[in-house]
Amino acid sequence: MQKLKWVLPLLLLLGVIFTACEDNDPFVSGPRVDVTFAGRVVDENNEPVLGALIKAGDESAVTDQNGVFRLASTRLPEDHAVLSVEKAGYFAFSRAYQVKDKSIQSLSIRLLPHVEAGSVSSGSGGTIQVSGGATLIFPANAFALANGSTFNGNVRVMARFLDPTDRSTLSLSMPGNLSAINAAGELRQLSTFGMIGVELYSANGQKLQVAAGQLVEVRIPIDPSIVATAPDEIPLWHYNEADGYWLEDGLAKKVGNEYVGSVSHFSWWNYDATYPSVNVSGNVYFNNLQTPAVGVQVWIGPANQGLGWGCGHGETDNNGFYAGAIPKDMLLTITVLQWTSGCPNGGQLYTANIGPFSADVTLPDIIINTPTQQTVQLDGRLVDCNNAPVVNGYVNVSIPGYVSTPVYTNANGEFSFTQAYCNSNAITGSVVGYDITALNESVVQNFTINNGFLDLGDIAVCTNLTEYVEYTLDGGSNTIMPDPSGSIFPDTLPISFYNTQIFASLLNVKSINLGFQSSTISTGIFPITQFFVENLEVDIQQSNLSTAVTSAALNQGDMIIGTFGGTFMDFNGGSHNITGSYRVKRDW
Repeated sequence: MQKLKWVLPLLLLLGVIFTACEDNDPFVSGPRVDVTFAGRVVDENNEPVLGALIKAGDESAVTDQNGVFRLASTRLPEDHAVLSVEKAGYFAFSRAYQVKDKSIQSLSIRLLPHVEAGSVSSGSGGTIQVSGGATLIFPANAFALANGSTFNGNVRVMARFLDPTDRSTLSLSMPGNLSAINAAGELRQLSTFGMIGVELYSANGQKLQVAAGQLVEVRIPIDPSIVATAPDEIPLWHYNEADGYWLEDGLAKKVGNEYVGSVSHFSWWNYDATYPSVNVSGNVYFNNLQTPAVGVQVWIGPANQGLGWGCGHGETDNNGFYAGAIPKDMLLTITVLQWTSGCPNGGQLYTANIGPFSADVTLPDIIINTPTQQTVQLDGRLVDCNNAPVVNGYVNVSIPGYVSTPVYTNANGEFSFTQAYCNSNAITGSVVGYDITALNESVVQNFTINNGFLDLGDIAVCTNLTEYVEYTLDGGSNTIMPDPSGSIFPDTLPISFYNTQIFASLLNVKSINLGFQSSTISTGIFPITQFFVENLEVDIQQSNLSTAVTSAALNQGDMIIGTFGGTFMDFNGGSHNITGSYRVKRDW
């Protein structure tokens, strides 16, 4: 179950920094359990993010062409299981979840792409206005390279401000679950007035940092509805991606309708108060206790407020279970949402008043069954070419007008998809099955559901590959990856050159990404300018890699065909060689 995350402006706490270590975390009280993380990573347009690296415990995976990942089961603390997501060009994501033993925790994650808010000269500094109303004020000579030496030149500022009233962004994109460690080393829950992520780069892509001894002023807007009652001072907190905690580090003061603070380094920064809390847990079902509501949003907040300010939120696991922290001794409202349902009020399926609670509580089961909603259930089983169940697999369910949804198979290869829809029309869509181990897929299975339930029976997952990337690394065995993604897009307007990107992955094992530039879309030999393979981060400046394109894709849907190879260095100084080929449809 996903831990509820809170955004309630309440109390005030002052102090200095305290750092916790996950391997010796004094706040993890529960046992270690076996959990399987699975889910889908999308961008701000709800398009799948390919090649994002997912890590939890000792397991890692990369997202496939559908943005889907499924980690192998790993042992983690049941009350603080940390999962992280990384992808070049995006802000890193991590969050701690409360999980149950032997559960599949389904997740929906939205990565925030780097947005260049502006640039400043290192010698003079300057002011950057960030979309959403935040402001960054850099002093002169405030920048350094990663090794601490002074940087001189133009500084590109990537920045994102998260509005605490934007419930969708907070639930899908916000780093952490607002568990925090205060200056006294105590575990607390936070209520955010806003948070900002900042990364600094040179013109040629070197990552920069704030120079030692320098401070950057950070101003964030206070929501107009609470300016009059907002505290005059509020603690600052920065996020520790590895541990999944916010750490207290400084103080911000209210100046007019803004909070103003100064920071000595950049990660994610949060302007937060703390509040007393108790834990809540419960289950959500569709129609009856035999049909858990998987992956629905559960929001709990003060009864006198709408969703946004003051609302904690979580996503149910494969048993319909949720848990997390809620405000103590306060009348609350619980709301269950399914944003892809087409239901009014943002996909609201259920709401009720609860509390107040002075101690931890397990709520009664919620069974969603109303005349205005149609519950659709789609069952089936994935089998391989020998009719054996596909244990490590999933189906991608696509219904026009709704976001496609990955549904994972159990130990018998079975899957079950249930969702509420606020209309009475027949539901039409399609599913494609994937065998992660055998690297196969099924043919598209179209369906129409008229009475709320459909059993698709057995779906064979053994289609021959028509697209692939294959390679041999350092003389090892040949690796073949199905269903790659290919794209070609102009770099600038007016067009100066074209970027070609090819990506492929084995969902739980390996990934490869190569990119090259050309003045026109044509066949020929081109140096590789971007490269990643398996877990090796490539120093492209110390490498000699090229690709020979034998079939160019002038239009979307055409095939990009070619070979690639050469030698490269990783950032640990290791030397490698690789040869390979690709046959990839241009997706865009």
